[in-house]
Amino acid sequence: MTDLGNDLEDVADVLDSIENAIIKRKEQLKDINNFLEIFDEPNEESHEILPKILQSLPGFFRFPKLISVRLDYGKKGFKTENFEIGSDSDEIAKYAKILEKEFRIKVYYNEGKVFTEYETQLFKRITKVLELYLENTRLKEKRRLLTTFYREILNAIKNGVWVSNEKEIITYCNSAMQKIAGVPIEQIIGKNVLTDFHEETVKIFKKYYIEAKNKSKPVRYKNILVHTPSGRKSIQSGWLIPRIKDGKYNGMVCTIDDVTEKHQIKEQLDEKKSLYEAIISSNSIGVALVDMKGHPLESNDYLREMFGYSAEELRQMHFKEFTHPHDKGKDLTLYKELIAGKRDFRNV
Repeated sequence: MTDLGNDLEDVADVLDSIENAIIKRKEQLKDINNFLEIFDEPNEESHEILPKILQSLPGFFRFPKLISVRLDYGKKGFKTENFEIGSDSDEIAKYAKILEKEFRIKVYYNEGKVFTEYETQLFKRITKVLELYLENTRLKEKRRLLTTFYREILNAIKNGVWVSNEKEIITYCNSAMQKIAGVPIEQIIGKNVLTDFHEETVKIFKKYYIEAKNKSKPVRYKNILVHTPSGRKSIQSGWLIPRIKDGKYNGMVCTIDDVTEKHQIKEQLDEKKSLYEAIISSNSIGVALVDMKGHPLESNDYLREMFGYSAEELRQMHFKEFTHPHDKGKDLTLYKELIAGKRDFRNV
C-alpha cells in the first residue's frame, strides 16, 4: 500500500472515530432529554416520578469526563466514577425529604469549551427542573400532611361536614355524615347536591343553599325537616358557607347538626308542661311550685284568688308568708324533709 493509501486510511479511521463520537454524543443527549421528559407529564405523582428518575439517571451518567453526579434516595445511591474530581467545577446541590426518605443530589459540570451551548443549557435545565421538582414535592407533602391533619379533626367532631365544588358535586364528607345520612359515605361523594338526591331530602334545604350561593355569604338554616338518603326523618340545623376563589363561587361547605333528638325531647317537655299547667290551673285546691329556697316559681289561679296576690307578688314571697298559720310548722317540717331527701315527693 502506498503512503497516500496509508494516509487516506488514517484519515478514514479519524473520521470514523469522530462519527462514532458524534453518534455516541447524540445517544447521550437523547438519554438526558428522556430524563427531562419525565417531568413533562402533568398528572404524574411523586411516587410515580421518583422510580423513573432512578431508572433514567444511569444513562445520564455516561458523561464521565464532562459531568459528575451523585444522587442518593433512602438507601439507594448512584455516582459517577469521577465524582470527587468534579469539586473544582460549578456545583448544584439539592436536598429534600420526599415520601419520608432523604433525597440528595450533587451535580458538577464545566462551563468551558468541552460543552456546546445546547449541552450547557441542557445541564442547566436539568438542575433547574430538579430544583422545581423537589420544591413541588415538598409543597405537595406539606399539603398532604395538612389535609390529613384537618380531616382527622373533622372526622373527630360529631357534627356532619361536607364540601361541594363549583359544579355542586360533593367532593368530601366527614365520618359523622355516614351516621346522619344513614348510608355509606361512598353513596354521598360524587353526587350533585341539588339534583341527585330525592326531592324530600333537599326540598327545604335547597333554598338555603341557593341563597348562600347567590349572596356569596354564609347562611344559617335552623330546625328544617330533611328526609335523609336512608329515608329517616331528621331535624337539622347548620351553616352553608360559600367557597370563593378569585372572586368567584367555587363550591360550598355545609355543616350539619342533627337536632332530631333534641327537638323530640323539647316537644315532650312542652307537651308535659302544657299538661302540667292544665292540671294545676284546673285544680280546686291552691297549688304553688316553689324553688329550693322556698320561693314560688308558679302558682295556680285558685291559690292566687284565695290569698289575693298576683303571680308576680307571690314570686317575691317565701311560702311561709302565705301558708295558713296553723299549717306553717307542719309545712316547714315537710319542706325541710323533702329538700333533705327524707321524704318522697310522690308520697307527701
